[in-house]
Amino acid sequence: MKRPRNQFKRTSSEEASLPDRVRADAEKYGLFRMGDGVVMAVSGGADSMALAHLLLDLREVWKLRLTVAHLDHELRGDVGRRDCEFVGEWAESVGLPFVPGRRPVAQWAREHGASIEEAARDARYAFLAEVAAASHAEVVATGHTYDDQAETVLLRLLRGAGAAGLCGMAPCTRMHGLRLVRPLLGVRRETLLAYLAAKRLAFREDASNADRRFLRNRVRHEVLPALEAAFESDPRDRLVRAADLLRAENEWMETLTQEALREARTSDQPAQLDVAALAALPLAAQRRVVRAWLEGITGAPNPDYRATARILTLLESRAGNRFAPLGRGWRVARVYGRLMADPPASAFRPAGMLALACPGETRWPELGLRIRVEPTRGCMVRDRGGIGHWPATASIRRAAVGEEVLRLRTWQPGDRIAPSGLDGSRKVQDVFVDEKLARAARSRLPLLVCGNEIVWVPGYSVSRHWHVQNENELSWTVRIEAEG
Repeated sequence: MKRPRNQFKRTSSEEASLPDRVRADAEKYGLFRMGDGVVMAVSGGADSMALAHLLLDLREVWKLRLTVAHLDHELRGDVGRRDCEFVGEWAESVGLPFVPGRRPVAQWAREHGASIEEAARDARYAFLAEVAAASHAEVVATGHTYDDQAETVLLRLLRGAGAAGLCGMAPCTRMHGLRLVRPLLGVRRETLLAYLAAKRLAFREDASNADRRFLRNRVRHEVLPALEAAFESDPRDRLVRAADLLRAENEWMETLTQEALREARTSDQPAQLDVAALAALPLAAQRRVVRAWLEGITGAPNPDYRATARILTLLESRAGNRFAPLGRGWRVARVYGRLMADPPASAFRPAGMLALACPGETRWPELGLRIRVEPTRGCMVRDRGGIGHWPATASIRRAAVGEEVLRLRTWQPGDRIAPSGLDGSRKVQDVFVDEKLARAARSRLPLLVCGNEIVWVPGYSVSRHWHVQNENELSWTVRIEAEG
């Protein structure tokens, strides 16, 4: 295949310095902290294998605990299974834990009216978050490159994105309560290929990367080369530079957006928006607040213009209840004076998970919550606002917790609790129904768990085994309240 005109050769010294470049970028953007658990997304392709080798070389710098994760999207049959075997064998050869997964991406895309690319992305990030929760990792690392950044910016421009979308991918962002880092975002794909070749490191070629049915591949193989020929310069540099400029401006505007979002949240349900408060904002602020709200609710970055516009039409209606479809099974409901996001019945979205400082304060920004855990004696008076309303307080037996870690996670189908004062156990879903908790709010209600058992449904009951027996018993008091 003919090389682009101004693609230049990398010298051996540049290849040798690649680990230093990646380390410098990681330090510049604060990608890793000492002792981090890191889940590496490894498909077996060149970019992800370069990421895996580079982080393996650099892990002693931050004392990283590395885990290799690989998802088979069930799109390529035996080829996909061989990719999984290849990654698993490499992980075993270097002594790293390996977690494989499989998801029927094509089926989910058909059922939810999403593209294959959207479904694959959702499945991949949900799987990575699940692996991170199971391995007690704080970070997910992906192999996105400089070329991926340029392609992403151009794709978003063609889709009509605003300033926030045209910022492209950030080196470090949040996903399902985790840090999502991209250590190779400043490295060109050709540099990674040269690095792999110089060190004779194996990787798998993915034939689907040449499939022109996928929009990103058409941009990569047709649109960008045409722009390069027309302008006689590499358009990637200009696209990435524009993204860098917009990102700096967007960071300032994002501060204003978060302030407006806090004002627009309802006081008792921070996952919902107050229609009157949102309608009082200027149109540009409305759009930014809605996008920020959707990102936190759905976990999907950069909601498109049409989704935002459909939601803003709900502000104009004086009818009691209305809905706006978002695609991929999501919709936003206006229930009188509030907006709430209604998730699909089944989605590639994991239960969020958050380890609590005991004692101490922990924040869950995606849910807009602050959690305090204090050592106490006996049972503190509980707030009576009802299930899912904040603040909510409960005391649990310290002896029952022992050396285990207290965590919050969102509800999963099949969850059960054994309420104190009652025999047997109940499905948490039945509790939601009895307490008239809206379906849109159920997937975002945090449950207190210890090990594999649900300790407390906020606003409802503490489980029997964790119920404080007397006023002198040592206890932990957990208080959940809305931020802002």
